[in-house]
Amino acid sequence: MNDEKKTVALSLISHTNVGKTTLARTLLRKDIGDVRDDTHVTDMNEVHVMLRSEDGFTLELWDTPGFGNSARLLNRLKDIPRPTGWFLEEAWDRFKDKAQWCNQQAIQNVSEEADIVLYLVNAAEDPVEAGYVDCEMQILEWLSKPVIVLLNQIGPPREAEIEEREEKLWEDKLQQFEVVKFVMSLDAFARCWVQEDQLMRTIEGALSFAKRKPFKKIWDIWKVNNLAIFDKSVSVLSRQLAAGCCDMEALSPQTIMEMIQPKIPFPIVPAESRKERTVAMKRLAERMQRGIKESLDELIKLHQLEGNVANEILKRMSSDFTANRPISEGLSAVVGGFIAGAVTGISADFISGGLTFGGGALAGGIFGAVGATGLARGYNLIRGDKSPFIRWSFPLIKKLFQSALLSYLAVSHFGRGRGEYTESEYPEFWKSRVIQITEEHLKEIKSIWESGKRATNASKLEPRIEKIVSKMIRRLLTEFYTDVNPFEK
Repeated sequence: MNDEKKTVALSLISHTNVGKTTLARTLLRKDIGDVRDDTHVTDMNEVHVMLRSEDGFTLELWDTPGFGNSARLLNRLKDIPRPTGWFLEEAWDRFKDKAQWCNQQAIQNVSEEADIVLYLVNAAEDPVEAGYVDCEMQILEWLSKPVIVLLNQIGPPREAEIEEREEKLWEDKLQQFEVVKFVMSLDAFARCWVQEDQLMRTIEGALSFAKRKPFKKIWDIWKVNNLAIFDKSVSVLSRQLAAGCCDMEALSPQTIMEMIQPKIPFPIVPAESRKERTVAMKRLAERMQRGIKESLDELIKLHQLEGNVANEILKRMSSDFTANRPISEGLSAVVGGFIAGAVTGISADFISGGLTFGGGALAGGIFGAVGATGLARGYNLIRGDKSPFIRWSFPLIKKLFQSALLSYLAVSHFGRGRGEYTESEYPEFWKSRVIQITEEHLKEIKSIWESGKRATNASKLEPRIEKIVSKMIRRLLTEFYTDVNPFEK
């Protein structure tokens, strides 16, 4: 097979300043070209390799100059018997008539290089009022190359039905043009790799038969790479969750006895005991904070989104504690209490015969994102074989699972066009669905947490956690993107 048949070329085309270079950065997973709020920032055709297999099959992405005054250009071309041919033969001055130069560059690229045209539109515009789209589509009709329309600048991720309604408006607008094969949302700032799989599927269907075989080989490699990143991401999150489930700090028996004083609702705890307890909780909090930050940084690196998250993902806060009765002999664990919230004040959750305290509870962005009211439920006191210890309570571990799912969704939807990864607010429908799906798997999550009563169990728990986290994220992605299932073999 010659080199031409082993190469599939995609040409990014649009009106000027709609976001071609920004989307190119997202698809290529690297910074290319200049991005600024100005017309004709890109004024030359630039080719980039999206993927090349070991045997030479290549997927190319062309970033082209944007169309300028499309209406004026179309009027000139209509008066010429062989419009695009004449236009390509003309000599335009790159500096004195930059708009015409850029128009010529874009048309030449589609005519000579493109197997598929990826035409971007600004989805924030009303399709009826975007008159330049009609003009540019007529020009693309003359060039007779298959066109896939990508809705860019759609904003943060939204529910599937909202995006479908928006796509339908543009489909109705563009159905008169035979070259248009498909319309889909693909925002340079908020795309997910699942949408790339949908794009690849669409490209395969629009290609000539001669190009489908080489493209299928490229697409298969693309899919394997994306699934490998997904599996590694699940592994990173599972390692963090296993550490949280198994983490603990020992306390001296004397401290526990001083903390538990029957019939005294608010015991006076000696300074040394308070200090030991506070230090233990601080160590747990710092390890969790460090673990969450490290796992998030690993996710960012896996998705090739350079940048660092905030130094403090969680904020540690201290509060009072309350003791009830001494631990009964039959209990292996006593559920820790929780603080209702900074505004509503302190309240304790008494579990039969148990000790509750909320000192050192964690709060902040991650737990706030999943609905915590300012503070999270904190710690458990465990009667060990030789000495008591504290560990994270199940309510907090449940929040930790929810935060892990939200972290994955945030990173996997962060388009490279936005630059380095920074934290941002989660869409509300993400939060509600994540909470719901963790509630549906509560029994499995609790079983995992109960198995984490020994610090040495972390490595044993990771495969179990990977299985459930993978299942939950797969389900979320297939619900958010109903038209494609990238996990199909």
